[in-house]
Amino acid sequence: MKEINFELSKEDVFSPEFDFNGDCYLCIEGDGVATIERKLGGWHAVTSSDGTIMSFTGDGVLFNNKINCKKSIKHRIKVETATGIRITGIRER
Repeated sequence: MKEINFELSKEDVFSPEFDFNGDCYLCIEGDGVATIERKLGGWHAVTSSDGTIMSFTGDGVLFNNKINCKKSIKHRIKVETATGIRITGIRER
């Protein structure tokens, strides 16, 4: 398992890329909008099992759950924030 920690400022548009195989437990905190994306050819928003785009808006904890990927694929978080967003997670490899 590997830990990820990203501090994004209001000037940042994307988090650094990260990859995992299996479960990745993410906590996204801050204000604004955070959309989880994965690279499949180009970058695309991740969708939940019901087809909903994994995009979260608010102030405080925006997302605190896991995402799953059956093979190693690059991911990133697209953000729009006024003050900053912190992303922490534990990923399996």
